[in-house]
Amino acid sequence: MKTSIPPKKINLVIVDRPTEGVIYSSHPNIQWTSSPLLATPPVVRQVLKSIETPSQLEKIMRFMTLEEVSMQVKIVTFVNVIMMGALRKNDMQQSAELNVSVAIFLENFRPQPIKIIQHMQRAAELFPGWTNRWIIFRALRGIEEGSIGSNNQLGGQGGIQSGSISLQDTKTHNLRIQLIQAQKSFDFAKAHLMRLWTLLSRRTVDVDRAMFHGCQAAFHSMQAQNIYQELLQTFSDNPNVLRQYSQLIRQIYTDSKTANDMLEEAELMEQEQIKEEQAINAHNNARLIKGVQNRSQGTQSISQVENHWLSQMDIDENKEGRDSIQGMGDIRSHKVSKHANLRIGSGVSSKNGGMTGSQESIDSRNETIMNVILILLYISLLIVIFLFVFSYIFINSDFTKAVNAAKALRQSINVAEKMCTALEFSTYTMLRILNVDRNSAAEVNSYKSIYDSGFSTLNKTLYELNDEFYQLYKWGFQKDVWKVVDIEWNQLVLNVTVPSTNYTNIIESSVYLQNLPRFMSWAEDSIVQMVADFANIGDLNPDTNRTQFVDMKRHLAPLVFNIPYLGVETMKRISIIANEDVQKYSQSGTMTVLICLAIGILALLIGLLIPMLIQIHRVSSDRKQKMRDICAVTAEDAQIMYNLLENMDDQKTGNANKDLDGENINEEEEEKQHLAQQRSEDVEKKLSSITGIIPMRVIVQLILGTLLIIIIISPFFIVAVYAMDQLVWRAGQIAMNEIRVINVIRLSAFCTIYVSDTTYHVTNDSLVITPTSVYSKVFGSNIFGTDVDELRPSIRSLNQVFASQNSKFQYGSKQADNIGDALFDSTKCKRVQGKDSFIDTIMNEETSCLLPSDIDFPESSISKAQTGAERCLDQNRMPGITYPFNGLESLLDRFQQSIEDLMTRNPEIVDNIPFNDTDFSFIIESARNDILYGLNQIGDYLMDNLDKFSSQYSTILLVLFIALSVIILILSFIFFIPLPQQLREVSSQTQWINIITQTVQKGKSIDQVVFDEELATTVNRMDAAHKQLYETMTIVGKAITDERDKCIKRRKEKEHNDSEKDDVIIASSSILQLMLDVLVWRMSTHCSDEEMLMNKLGLPSVSADQHKSDHVQIMRKLMKFHEEVLKCFKQFEDEINLIKVEQEIKKKAIQESGGEKVNLSKTIVELPTSEDCLTFFSTLQNVHLKTIDCEFALFMGEKVGQSLLDLQINLDAFEEMPSVRQFMDSSQDVSMTEKMYYDETVERIKQRSLGIMGNQMGFFNPSSLGNPILASSGN
Repeated sequence: MKTSIPPKKINLVIVDRPTEGVIYSSHPNIQWTSSPLLATPPVVRQVLKSIETPSQLEKIMRFMTLEEVSMQVKIVTFVNVIMMGALRKNDMQQSAELNVSVAIFLENFRPQPIKIIQHMQRAAELFPGWTNRWIIFRALRGIEEGSIGSNNQLGGQGGIQSGSISLQDTKTHNLRIQLIQAQKSFDFAKAHLMRLWTLLSRRTVDVDRAMFHGCQAAFHSMQAQNIYQELLQTFSDNPNVLRQYSQLIRQIYTDSKTANDMLEEAELMEQEQIKEEQAINAHNNARLIKGVQNRSQGTQSISQVENHWLSQMDIDENKEGRDSIQGMGDIRSHKVSKHANLRIGSGVSSKNGGMTGSQESIDSRNETIMNVILILLYISLLIVIFLFVFSYIFINSDFTKAVNAAKALRQSINVAEKMCTALEFSTYTMLRILNVDRNSAAEVNSYKSIYDSGFSTLNKTLYELNDEFYQLYKWGFQKDVWKVVDIEWNQLVLNVTVPSTNYTNIIESSVYLQNLPRFMSWAEDSIVQMVADFANIGDLNPDTNRTQFVDMKRHLAPLVFNIPYLGVETMKRISIIANEDVQKYSQSGTMTVLICLAIGILALLIGLLIPMLIQIHRVSSDRKQKMRDICAVTAEDAQIMYNLLENMDDQKTGNANKDLDGENINEEEEEKQHLAQQRSEDVEKKLSSITGIIPMRVIVQLILGTLLIIIIISPFFIVAVYAMDQLVWRAGQIAMNEIRVINVIRLSAFCTIYVSDTTYHVTNDSLVITPTSVYSKVFGSNIFGTDVDELRPSIRSLNQVFASQNSKFQYGSKQADNIGDALFDSTKCKRVQGKDSFIDTIMNEETSCLLPSDIDFPESSISKAQTGAERCLDQNRMPGITYPFNGLESLLDRFQQSIEDLMTRNPEIVDNIPFNDTDFSFIIESARNDILYGLNQIGDYLMDNLDKFSSQYSTILLVLFIALSVIILILSFIFFIPLPQQLREVSSQTQWINIITQTVQKGKSIDQVVFDEELATTVNRMDAAHKQLYETMTIVGKAITDERDKCIKRRKEKEHNDSEKDDVIIASSSILQLMLDVLVWRMSTHCSDEEMLMNKLGLPSVSADQHKSDHVQIMRKLMKFHEEVLKCFKQFEDEINLIKVEQEIKKKAIQESGGEKVNLSKTIVELPTSEDCLTFFSTLQNVHLKTIDCEFALFMGEKVGQSLLDLQINLDAFEEMPSVRQFMDSSQDVSMTEKMYYDETVERIKQRSLGIMGNQMGFFNPSSLGNPILASSGN
């Protein structure tokens, strides 16, 4: 497209015209016309027929680049008509190229910036190509720059004005886009509503489809209303928004009153804007004239003082002008706010326009219910989060307590282990001393090394015992073990036996009653005595300085009689307490988790799911009831509503009185009732099984959100339960392993006593104590220390318990039976064999040593003092073992077997068992070497795992708590927060359906121009005349609609009628002329009466002039409407009369074209619709009645009596308005055409009035006004 058009020259004189050959050379397709180029309708139609695409029209534009063509006014006018006509073609309206072409044409030949901007912006919306985009950009930029340049010439405020214009263009563009969107939604709503009435007009109602179209109509209607509401807030002074909004209120809700109020308000806005623009233009013109006068005086001849004076005068004048405009703007803002108040008062501002008070209360109740549900939703979510926080705090506390209890469990067993270790070291050292005593060749240094080894080892054990018991005592004190547990430490009475012995026999015994702390103090004192015995050797004669064996045995007796049984079993009782704490806290945490989870789910159900389901059921029931109500609308009423909407929608020659696709109902009354009953039953049956009232996404969203929250919080509770369960069996593994250590040490000590026969024979059976504070599967009393025969069954029984402990540790609690030991039976273990690689390595992997390399080992009867690495190289450390061996398990099996072999030997030879016996040596040496340290490695490993486990899962629980809390909040915002709003939308659609149901009654009378109480003036004389005028308007409007339908019907019949009948004379224009004349007649008579009263009563001239001016404007509007209606109908009648001629032409054209299809032009005449008539009549004088007439009524009430106010005026007695006659005769604003048309109408009315006065008064009865037969009486 050629975009650079030569600038138009001013006063161009064509000296010579190029020859046709020159023009043909550059434009070979140009066609010259021999007839005058006039844009008559036939010519325009013929040209438009030849234009099929915008590209063809663009070629026409190229001829306008020829100066000789473009200088011809008729050619420019003709092209302009062609352009505008092409824009009305349906197939070209959406062409960006055509809009750009029209804009370029206007820019060069019809400079109209507003229209140019509109076409350019319209083209920009239609997805233009890159070339057209550049043209649009440059054109809009050029217009903007031109505005800036022209504004800069006016003064310093040009930049501000330019910015305002640009901003105003943007706002106008946005307004237009939003109005288009609102109109589109309005059209959709109307289409769905028409389809709803179509379905309701049938004998059998398809409830599913009816509800679908009702909901869609509600959705699009409310969408359009929301857009209009936003526009009313943003563009509160734009009358077009109100006008377009009023169409929705009238057509969808059949609320004529509110629509009329909005139209009146739009008229007021427009009048105010005109006044404001006139004031601004007058002010700007005054400034421009003043500026020209100042510049013409010459600035050089004006002194500095004069310049200062003139500048000050300009400032003052500008200030006065700005103040006056600002004051007008304030008045306008006040009136705009008043209009807004009017909209709110009329109910237009509500989202369900035209709602009644009961409906508003229903909406208020629904809103309250939704708010309650929303509050319950938040409360339930807060409860869930609170329970989540509480469960985390509680579980974390229980978890920490359980971990501490598990550690205390090991500490209590370690205390027993250290006591047993002290006994075992003591017996082992005494065994070595006894062995040296039996060997006469032993050297003194042998005693010294034995005593030194016993002293250092026992002293270290004493230190460890003291530290372990302190830690245990601190745990028990912090956890109130002393006060709370069943066996309280401070009340646990131990029958401590302190025997007094000689070398072999107990000669006497003392029994002390001690609680546990004192017992531990006593045990430590006894161990200290043994430490002192081993330390009591010097460099002097060992026979006199070292403690004798008999004294050591006497000092050892309290340990033998009290530590293995009373001390160990007492500490096991503490272990049981700690183990019970672990299980108690685990169960407590688990129960807390389950309770919190249950309460959380219950809170979601009670606070969210159940109320939402109840509300869903309520909304669904309400929808069914409203559908039941709307389906109860009769088929006749539904057809009336459909026809009403169709007539409103038919803006052109349309499809008036189109039959519905429903069934015509024309039965008798009884049959109608029967059909209505059947229809009601059918609707009820369908409603009982209808689904989809509540969108499936709402129910899915509700259930899915609830399930997701439950699923989301479940990992936290699962991890917590798992962690608690893990603590129980981890603590059980630790306890079982440490008990094995104790039993290894006890078995080693017992075997040493057994082989060395260091038992103490009792001379008095009453000295044997049976403790009542503890119970043991192995021991019943301390009689095991009195004789080897008593000791043997205890050792064998202890060895069996040891075997059960090994089995339970390896294979778990499921593979172990209870043995009657409280700690053993209460401990829960999981299988470790094959489950833990480290323990499997220690227990079963082939190795040569289980000793740690970083520990120093004391001297033994076989090995000297060595490091761990050195001791590992010593393969004599455990006699009878072949290296490498198969892990700790093989050593334990050999250990148990050696004990069993030792115990099954002939009792007669027990005294003769050598100290270096292989089984015996293996027992005592392995218990102090690989077995002990192998079990210790497992114990340390289990404790390290417990620490790692507690730290790891504490972190996991914390991370899960924080992450899941955030996820819960996010899910609630995604799934639950929108639910009430979605239900509100469903409820709003339901209420909309209810409102539509109520519009049926209003729809029956929507075509009436209603005179309501707001228009009353309280003067019966005026109100009676006004009511009669409104009745006349209703009759005239109905007549126009009826004649319109008849004309359309006749045209269709004429188009499809091929017979040779004579044409029927169509008198619609004549009938309507008579109807409209009557309306003018009565309006003139009424206004004449008012003006007569003004003059008679002496109404002030200002008010009288304003009143008469309003009368003139009302009459001018009415006469304009009179003229346009008759013109449309006459043109339409001409089109109908030409149909037969066109058909003949068509037949002839088909014959000439050989049977090809020939398209004839269609009529483009638009007949006024009922909506047009109703809108015009409803806004013709409402504002006048509410303002001017009310003021005049007040004036009359003060001046005259009631009899004159109640006098009824005969509107059929024609009186011409003096004010209108004066205006028509003297005003310069009246065109000759308008005056002539008015004069003709008045003359015709006068003639009819004279004929009517001759005994034809019945014609003017409003009830007979619409009878077309009476038209002949006036013609």
